[in-house]
Amino acid sequence: VETMLCHFPFSNNINCFPNPANALLTITGLKENTDLQIINATGQVVFTQNVSANKLDIDLEQLPVGFYTVLINNEGIFETKGFVKM
Repeated sequence: VETMLCHFPFSNNINCFPNPANALLTITGLKENTDLQIINATGQVVFTQNVSANKLDIDLEQLPVGFYTVLINNEGIFETKGFVKM
């Protein structure tokens, strides 16, 4: 019998707030050299950035009201978070 352990090194440390958000979304708990995308409900990538700090503030003023997914990729380890733009 073989046991496999899956380890997600930053999965519980990433926070997106406030949720719902109006003008600004703050994401904390990121690692250096993390690729971040925001995807709308139709699957269109509306924001992308390579992050070099553990905190990122994103201006949401230009995004329409709706549900969005934040896709975080740190060296092949993926995490998703959702938020609502009001």
